[in-house]
Amino acid sequence: MLLPVVAAGARHTIRWVAALGWISEPAAEFQLLLGDRPLLKFGVTHEPTTWKSGDGAATLRFTPKGIEAGGADRSGIMELTVPAAMLEPGGKARLRVLAPQTGSQRWFGIYRYP
Repeated sequence: MLLPVVAAGARHTIRWVAALGWISEPAAEFQLLLGDRPLLKFGVTHEPTTWKSGDGAATLRFTPKGIEAGGADRSGIMELTVPAAMLEPGGKARLRVLAPQTGSQRWFGIYRYP
């Protein structure tokens, strides 16, 4: 994703369609990174939820829109908001999600859309 040049002190929001699944499995958290920088941890939820980084600089909001797999999964909109200083103007933002190494089968996915 190419990012525009933004004014100092501004914040930038990146949106995508995502899904969270298998809430009946044991609790587990995913780690969201921007490039190689860990931002925050998030989990599977059926409710509108906002997670914040430890320093409060980054927020991730999930707004459920659809029910999947007989109610065990949710699809919806994810919105990551970060200070512009964390992004390279005109560059690409590389987001990564690391799955926990637990016995849980909870999952996170991204939908491809035009």
